[in-house]
Amino acid sequence: MVDVLRKDHQLSERGSCGLIDFNRSTQRYEQKMSRAKDQQFVERLQALAEQYPRYGYLLLHGMLKQENLVINKKRTYRHYCALGLQVRTKQRKKLKRPRQAMLAETTKATLVNRRCLRSTRQ
Repeated sequence: MVDVLRKDHQLSERGSCGLIDFNRSTQRYEQKMSRAKDQQFVERLQALAEQYPRYGYLLLHGMLKQENLVINKKRTYRHYCALGLQVRTKQRKKLKRPRQAMLAETTKATLVNRRCLRSTRQ
């Protein structure tokens, strides 16, 4: 609309934006990534996730960065979650320690004024 006013009525950008009550910053805005490149990014992300199912979004982000397909980690994470590619975390195994090794020999004595006195022998 602003471009039409500028060409047909030979107005400046400021004049044509003021006439239709339109912000000049909105007029000058350019997208950083086109929809075609974004679609290419999403397809490649999904292909890498299928090839490497145990990789999280950060490793995949690094691989996509080598191919010059990404802008930032937040975009990678947003698409990663939207595609449902969350990697399940493994539960850690509890270490079995002998009870004697965990507990040190501790002597506890209660004084007359009910304060505790502890000493550890090693």
